[in-house]
Amino acid sequence: MLFEQIKSDVVEALKAKNSEKAGTLRFLLSELKNREIELATSDKPEMTDEEVMSVIRHEIKKRKESIEAYQKGQPAGSG
Repeated sequence: MLFEQIKSDVVEALKAKNSEKAGTLRFLLSELKNREIELATSDKPEMTDEEVMSVIRHEIKKRKESIEAYQKGQPAGSG
């Protein structure tokens, strides 16, 4: 299951002292746990891989939108 793989990847990243990867995965794991809590109210036992991918796609979209908004706020030629 994808959710379990992400948990495992967080542990591996921490052991490898890869703080950037660990931080990114921790943030994703936090969002996944929030979604899991939302789903728990609908009596679903656990998240499917498709639901995990949906959360990942949503978070990617949010980050892209943030990047675009930041870049639009920059003066011309600065980046």
